[in-house]
Amino acid sequence: MKYRNVIYILFTLFLSSCATHTPMQTSDMQATAFVVTDANSLAARFAPIVISDNPQALYNRVGAPMATYDEDGQEHIYVSPEHPVFYFQQRTFSTAKATYTNLIYRVHFEAVPFSMIPFYLTTGKNVGIFIIVTLDEQQRPIMTTTVHTCGCYLAFTPTQHMPESALPEDWDKKEQHIYGQTLPGLVQWKDQNTRPVITLEDGTHRIRDVQSMSAQQLQGRFKFIPTEIEAVEALKKLPLGDGTTSFFESEGDRKGYVKGASKPWEYLLMSWWALDKNIGVDKDYGDASVTGSLFYTDINPSDREASDMWPFGKFLHYWGWRL
Repeated sequence: MKYRNVIYILFTLFLSSCATHTPMQTSDMQATAFVVTDANSLAARFAPIVISDNPQALYNRVGAPMATYDEDGQEHIYVSPEHPVFYFQQRTFSTAKATYTNLIYRVHFEAVPFSMIPFYLTTGKNVGIFIIVTLDEQQRPIMTTTVHTCGCYLAFTPTQHMPESALPEDWDKKEQHIYGQTLPGLVQWKDQNTRPVITLEDGTHRIRDVQSMSAQQLQGRFKFIPTEIEAVEALKKLPLGDGTTSFFESEGDRKGYVKGASKPWEYLLMSWWALDKNIGVDKDYGDASVTGSLFYTDINPSDREASDMWPFGKFLHYWGWRL
């Protein structure tokens, strides 16, 4: 495995509370599952089920970015926890072996709250995660990729449909360690009703489990919250007054970054050695020449372009996948 992010790994583990693989609870009526109930489209059929611990805290609820004017007449962007939405886009990518389809789900939350014990390094507003389901040419899911919308905490969870030859060298099918969290190394995708089930940690929204189940298997165990799917383009047309505005900055050195998003602890403790004053700030996902922000997933400055998640085939190759 390549030598990457050693400083970041040690620093994150030092600041974060210890964590292990905490599987989804089998009977936890306090937990909430955000579920797309209409499965008539490809996007809905594979839409993730997001399980949120402690949903009584508004910052743990899947929300919808919104815009308003404050009392000074200034634009204010926030995430409303009262309107759960998965923002969706579909893309294909090709390698020398085949063509694949990515179903990309973008999920946002009001905030990661301030906390010293445990210490929340990622404290900030308007935060989010990506859940990406990759299908092969037979529309079988071969992998779920999860990452925060700042590019942090990247994890790959293959299914049994992933060719053995495509796995990174020495891949552990039992478990993997992601900056203090332990996730499965492979999950079984049983049938066409199966979806990725993503369990989030209270407060930080760190992904603490990835499984594959049907909504029917979860009924009675969690409180279901019906969740809408909207095209990701809606994020650039948030209603505001008589017009619209974008969720992302459109100019300056913050172009492509989420409005109102900031990561004060990451800025204070990491920006100087990571050589990025916007480190940890949530951003747009697309061609960096258009968005203005590179969606890198390796903090090493020399490897940021190579680890950009937008050219997905190249990105997978960089992280050792051999599709």
